[in-house]
Amino acid sequence: MKKFAVIGLLLLPSESYAASEVISCGDVTAVGGEARMALHKLAQERASKEIEEFIERRLVTPYVDAFGSAGDEESTASLIEVFWCETSNTPLHDAYYRLYSRNKHLFEGVELPPGFKR
Repeated sequence: MKKFAVIGLLLLPSESYAASEVISCGDVTAVGGEARMALHKLAQERASKEIEEFIERRLVTPYVDAFGSAGDEESTASLIEVFWCETSNTPLHDAYYRLYSRNKHLFEGVELPPGFKR
């Protein structure tokens, strides 16, 4: 039943989603629980695919904590919402893309800064 609720949420777009055809930071903060994480997962997958194609390196650490070290999906989602969502209209995948583009150590073949873990 919960999966149907998540799918239903994705099929019934908010006004901002219908206008822009992307998941915005406002969309994700308007929901909670599994729906929130499902939206983050979609945005993270889109951003990681786009950044990998652009820099031609594989993203090996897609989830990070506030210090840039390896984290989990929940810590990354919170990090994105607090630090990378500039406005409620910011596309969620864009926030992930900017996180990845400013942290090159998350990619294959890039040396880690001292003290960081993958």
